[in-house]
Amino acid sequence: MMDAGMRADAKRLCLADGPHTREIIEHMQGWQKREPWFYSKWIFNKYTYALLSAAVLCAVGFSITAFPVHTNVLAFVVGYFLSQFIFGWGHMTTHALYLETPTEKWEPGVLVAYLHHYSHPKEIYKNWLVHRLNFVMQAKGCRVAYFAVWFLPVLFFGVKLLPLWIWYLFWFSAIEPVHEYYHVPKNERRAHFSLPLYLGLRLLDVSGLLDEETHKEHHRHNRDQLGTVSKFYDLYCPFADTLFDSFWKTAIHCREKLEARGEEEPIRAALFALGSIIVPTTFFVSCFVFNWMVG
Repeated sequence: MMDAGMRADAKRLCLADGPHTREIIEHMQGWQKREPWFYSKWIFNKYTYALLSAAVLCAVGFSITAFPVHTNVLAFVVGYFLSQFIFGWGHMTTHALYLETPTEKWEPGVLVAYLHHYSHPKEIYKNWLVHRLNFVMQAKGCRVAYFAVWFLPVLFFGVKLLPLWIWYLFWFSAIEPVHEYYHVPKNERRAHFSLPLYLGLRLLDVSGLLDEETHKEHHRHNRDQLGTVSKFYDLYCPFADTLFDSFWKTAIHCREKLEARGEEEPIRAALFALGSIIVPTTFFVSCFVFNWMVG
């Protein structure tokens, strides 16, 4: 039974009434005390999500009008792959988080993702705002995805990367709606998404970039079946299976050695060690190619 305050929180967070509603609200309340600049009721709400979404679309409009067509096309393509790459890496570290870190350290969106994976898939869209907004707005993730991986490229290539960064943000912000689309029943999709978002997702579906059957394979594992987790991407990405599966299995392989050294989160430590080299290198090389091709 929820009190009036919890019911107000549920409404603000657009939570559907369900078996985990109270758990999500209590988890959010803990993070409100820990990081009020992100999770206070004045910031973490549907209006902030709408504002961020509008800002991304305005940035895309600016890119289209301010830069040549070929620059935007190239940024559209390269930004797509970079967004999927950083998501895949974050997805792996999140699964490691489930295994190695106490629940109270999980950000609210991570809790929703966990419930979605191991309780019921519908949790991802029944609690859509927490998952979507926390994906694009969180302390550690934002520092990495929006700034850290771009530091060296911007240092070398400067503002010429602006259209690439904008299209990267566009694709990055689209990842969680794509994830939801997989799990919303087909007869509810039009009602769940806004019309422009629904049409965009349908276009991705028809184009083959969105693959429901492939995504189902990612869910065919239990929490303790480390070696069987695969398909860490949500939109089609060439070589993603080979790359991310090899990274994940390498981290699993390093687990015992790191545990013997006293590492409390060995899988995450291995992923961070690999990622500290591979992720910046991927972004730098991609930005180098982009800069070279746009001239």
